[in-house]
Amino acid sequence: MKSNSTLCLLGLVAALSCNIATASNWETSGYTGLGYVDESGIDDQSFSSSSSLVYRFNDTLGVEGGYTRFGDFKDNFDVTGGRASAEVGIDGFTLGLNALINTSDSWYLTGRIGFWAWDADFKLSVPGTATLRDSDSGTDLYAGAGFGYNFTERFGAGLGATYYSVDVGGSNTGVYIVGLNTHYSFK
Repeated sequence: MKSNSTLCLLGLVAALSCNIATASNWETSGYTGLGYVDESGIDDQSFSSSSSLVYRFNDTLGVEGGYTRFGDFKDNFDVTGGRASAEVGIDGFTLGLNALINTSDSWYLTGRIGFWAWDADFKLSVPGTATLRDSDSGTDLYAGAGFGYNFTERFGAGLGATYYSVDVGGSNTGVYIVGLNTHYSFK
């Protein structure tokens, strides 16, 4: 599943790269901070990040493609015979719309929505048994919003949050990144 998403993302970049020589419509967008999960027996946070390359159709609207990685989420719980631990790692590729609205010369609002093709690796350790490992993958929605300050005509930074749906076995688990959002324009 992930390889199909990678091919689609590479195809989009290749299709849009005819304007790369001028680079006037390209920019980067990123979210870096804490990732959160509180579902299915795991309640944890970890350092997480999302980086995207954005092609702007106009000053406001663009299409983005990128990669998001959540650090390993871990949690411990009591079972008969001791303390068990669960661990999950989630990452994937994103493709969606990106909006950047300058509310003044200095301040901006940003939003993003799209699909992401994710992979999740699970590990469950229970005392007295072999460690169980499993993985899952899928394609689900992501959406985020933020605000920030334009330090120069090209660079801005602020705060934001993005929600990523991860439908593992019909559980519709959600993970979040809350933290610093940045954008850099090549114009």
